[in-house]
Amino acid sequence: MNKLRFLVPALIASAVVAGNGNLGAMNSNSGDSSADTDTVIPADTIVPDTPDTIPPAPVEITGITVSPKSARLLQRESVTFNATLTPADAPADNLKWSVVPGNTSEYIQITPDGTSATVYVPDEVEKGNYKIVASAATGEVADTCMLIVEERATRITLNMRDINLFPGETVDNIQAYLYYKDGSYTSRGIKWSTSNTNIATVPSPGMVTGVAPGWAELIVSGGGQSLTGSIHVFQELDTIYVTPEVLTMTYGETKQIKATLLPEAVANGPVRWELRPLNAPNVKIDKKGNITTTHDKSGIDKAQTVYVNAMAGNMTATCKVNIIVPVTSVVLSPTTATIEQNDSCEITATLSPEGAFEEPQWESSDPTVAIISNVETIAEGFAKVTATVKALNPGSAIISVKIRELSAISLVNVKANQAGVYEIDTDTYSLCDVYDTNGRPVVLQTPLSAVGSMLQKGIYIIKVNGNSHKISIR
Repeated sequence: MNKLRFLVPALIASAVVAGNGNLGAMNSNSGDSSADTDTVIPADTIVPDTPDTIPPAPVEITGITVSPKSARLLQRESVTFNATLTPADAPADNLKWSVVPGNTSEYIQITPDGTSATVYVPDEVEKGNYKIVASAATGEVADTCMLIVEERATRITLNMRDINLFPGETVDNIQAYLYYKDGSYTSRGIKWSTSNTNIATVPSPGMVTGVAPGWAELIVSGGGQSLTGSIHVFQELDTIYVTPEVLTMTYGETKQIKATLLPEAVANGPVRWELRPLNAPNVKIDKKGNITTTHDKSGIDKAQTVYVNAMAGNMTATCKVNIIVPVTSVVLSPTTATIEQNDSCEITATLSPEGAFEEPQWESSDPTVAIISNVETIAEGFAKVTATVKALNPGSAIISVKIRELSAISLVNVKANQAGVYEIDTDTYSLCDVYDTNGRPVVLQTPLSAVGSMLQKGIYIIKVNGNSHKISIR
């Protein structure tokens, strides 16, 4: 049997470890050679017992930096904040996340995960600003960030769901609103975009510009809501024209102006209608080219001229619209005028009621005696029109002004030759009807070659074969 023998310095007894695992005292003087062989271990190789190991001192947090410094959330949304610790080996176990009490902050949920924390905002949290704090366990070191909670909208609206335009054309005045449970609404905080910027773009909120023919979607989102609209960009436009180009209306009417687009492939393309001046009173134009006039609240309508522009792509066609006030009477001044041969005089037509104006039709009953050389509107709003009448030959002529069924007559007498007698050839006029200026008939016993010989001096109207002539007997 092998034995383990320890050699120890003086004063330390030897010990024998028997092969059977028993440790017993050993006689150093024993010389029993028949005993089992012993193994001797030097005493200086034995490791003495030592006290338990002392753990190292904990690493304290000396600095905290939180990012991002602010976050904007809707109810039912979450965000993750991250904390950078100093020193870098500071344990995250010593980091604490919290929210500064106030308002409805108790409903904010914070889930720590190492040096990060996920913050969730349920519906119970009211809109407002909340401060999130990351601090060391000792509370001596901390950093904060701002959580901005916005109310979730109940719905979003878009006033144009179908937008049609041409390349290079911009449609504006597109409106989107967010509505909330308290009934309030706003256009702030809405994001605008298109699904394909190669077809159409949004240069600024509320505007869409066509880029190339095709289809795309307009996307508006905000407040946790989103909505889309359709964008159709047509092929290039060649021309546009309107019918009629000139339109006459009275108040209380609605008439349509039609726009035609070419080529035929864009015949159904979008047309935008515009009224000029924009503030024209009592006149409106709708999206289909219908122009409507209404009576003035004051009871006095005034004639005016407006212009309607039909716009498609970068092209415009214009219709001139004359809005007239029906004339109930027309008065000429002077009513009688005597002028020398080859001289001229002016006659003014005044139309009523106030504000009335229609283009008068001037006529001379005998252009060989007097002609109308010039007509000029003095003031369209006041309905005064002047005409220049020029005398050509001796005799009399009726200058008449006609507006629909209304008319007025002014007598223009040219000083006659041959003793003031204006002769009518009975070979041309087989029968004459003569009236005085009051319209009373003058009876002639027989047709004579010189009607003037049967009449006293004065001014007369002679009707021959349905034509009226004015003569002056001097």
